Amino acid sequence: MAQIIKPKRTTSSGNVPDTSDLSTGEIAVNLADKKLYVRDTSTNILELTTRTVSALDDTTITSVSNGQVLKYHAGSSKWTNQADSEGEAAGTAVAMAIALG
Repeated sequence: MAQIIKPKRTTSSGNVPDTSDLSTGEIAVNLADKKLYVRDTSTNILELTTRTVSALDDTTITSVSNGQVLKYHAGSSKWTNQADSEGEAAGTAVAMAIALG
């Protein structure tokens, strides 16, 4: 028979677990906000469902404006926003970065 795993969960918007709610490695989900949390080994509560590019660990986003693209820089191991050197007429550039911890 299959095992059912039920993480700690809430349906109340804005609820975020704290260290007294979760043990190391334990997960929790906020169904109203569609956010997933985990407690790491340093007693931090981490949100695993980042919804903005600028919140990702491997991006440095500043002074956002229309027509910019994301470019990767191997020296810093980061994506940065900058003007599109080919211009908007050349097409639309899309970069997606997924950070898995």
